[in-house]
Amino acid sequence: MSASLRIEWNCVQFASEAFL
Repeated sequence: MSASLRIEWNCVQFASEAFL
């Protein structure tokens, strides 16, 4: 798993939490 992908997934998770 690349670092950029991990950061991107973290961003998605953060956005999901903010949306919920």
